[in-house]
Amino acid sequence: MFGIGLISFLPILIFLFLIYFFMEKSTTKDRILILKNLYLYLVSFVTLMMIIISSYSLIDLGLKTWVFTEADNYYDYQKPVITEDGTEQNLTKEEIANQQTEVEARDKQSRKAQTQRDLSQYIAMLVVATPVFITHLMMIRKKEEQA
Repeated sequence: MFGIGLISFLPILIFLFLIYFFMEKSTTKDRILILKNLYLYLVSFVTLMMIIISSYSLIDLGLKTWVFTEADNYYDYQKPVITEDGTEQNLTKEEIANQQTEVEARDKQSRKAQTQRDLSQYIAMLVVATPVFITHLMMIRKKEEQA
């Protein structure tokens, strides 16, 4: 886990080092302007990626819910029941049917709960990222019009 974080964070560190290296010869006012622009573009990029990912996930969730309804079904094959002494227990057809009904009900409830968690997460991501992206994009456009 640490390695993945380091690998994804390393390009950012290299980029910031290069900016600092090239900004060394510029004035303080130019440095602040460069850092402000960098901040605006970086936040705009990150929020745009959040919007794209959450939109993709919402479309995927919608397709799985209403179009491809069997996409999330998992089929669990009947496993033999092992007793405490280590031998296999043969179940009657009635016991197997009861177990299968219980498993299906549990799976259905679990899928419903997971779908609701995913839906709330994707909507929250859109609700947060969209205004931030629009605000920063407007700030960038305003700066470009002034220049």
